[in-house]
Amino acid sequence: MRRALRDIADFSTLLWPRTVLRPYQLDPARAIARAVRRNFSEKDYRGPNQFAIVFSRQAGKDEMTAQLLAYLLNLFQLRGGQIVMAAPTARQVTISKSRLLDRMNNPLNRGFVRTREGYVVGLGKAEARFLSAAPTSNAHGETASLLLVANETQDILPERWDAVFDPMASSTNATTLFLGTVWTASTLLARQMRHLRDLENQDGHKRLFLVGWQEVARYVPNYGKRVKTRIAQFGESHPFIQTEYFLKELDGNGGLFGPERRALMVGTHPRQQAGTPGKLYALLVDVAGESETLEGFSPQGQHRRDGGRGRAAPAPGFDGPADLPGGPALCLDRRETPGPLWAFGRAGPGDLAGPLGGGGRDRGRGGGGLFSR
Repeated sequence: MRRALRDIADFSTLLWPRTVLRPYQLDPARAIARAVRRNFSEKDYRGPNQFAIVFSRQAGKDEMTAQLLAYLLNLFQLRGGQIVMAAPTARQVTISKSRLLDRMNNPLNRGFVRTREGYVVGLGKAEARFLSAAPTSNAHGETASLLLVANETQDILPERWDAVFDPMASSTNATTLFLGTVWTASTLLARQMRHLRDLENQDGHKRLFLVGWQEVARYVPNYGKRVKTRIAQFGESHPFIQTEYFLKELDGNGGLFGPERRALMVGTHPRQQAGTPGKLYALLVDVAGESETLEGFSPQGQHRRDGGRGRAAPAPGFDGPADLPGGPALCLDRRETPGPLWAFGRAGPGDLAGPLGGGGRDRGRGGGGLFSR
């Protein structure tokens, strides 16, 4: 057992032979475990102490994390120590805790694991505490002496992390781990990734572990087949494909629309703050359209994605539903055949169109409700 505790690879092979960690999981797990051990035992530890791990979707990030936590609980059960793991929602907290308990249900630990207060998992003197990072949660007062973890970091508000969770490692300088999926440059994960890259450039110590889908496919061929199918369906430029599988950040505006698409939204008419009195305007919105001719998409219909096409134009000759007194601020007419949604509104002084709202609650009524023929 002592030999297995020297290396998380041996520990994983011994306790979970069916889900033994793959090479791309072992590299970051070893680096983090090494940092925790040295930071705990060395008074003047100056090695890498913050890490970020980003795997492509469903590539085993959570499995690696559960095994790492189980390994650390076993390693420190006699000396003691606390792990704090934060997640954006209570449901994600429950999932993370359940995954650890499942991994602790092994021949070595069975019967010795304890839980208390609904959020603590303990083994001997070592504990892992699972907390919600939601803005309304009460997560103050905990201390991380071994490891501080942010799971799904991209969904945790940076100001929430800085004010509530980062201080939990202040007195101990505990090793800190950020896990998640890239999204935009404004997320907490993106901020920490930039910081860790800067540190890597300064001292050469690896702190950022990025594993794209191609690397995972080397060890799990069926995974590669599945991802290729998704890419064929949505196209390589789709935001989901770019972030979840290629691990590329979207642009600062959210990235749903590239330069070519944004150019199509720019009109040649003079800007108006309100509609021209007496004119009727139509807003044409294709809520699930397919983009087949923009960047990265073939005219034969391959590599399609939601187009989100929309335009507004005067609609002479269309008077709207006759049964709406005074004409609605905005109403919708969904055609029987697949196609765009049409939104119609009669402009009055200072009012181009009423708000989209009410869903089906105000069908057939004016005052900004929705109307379906």
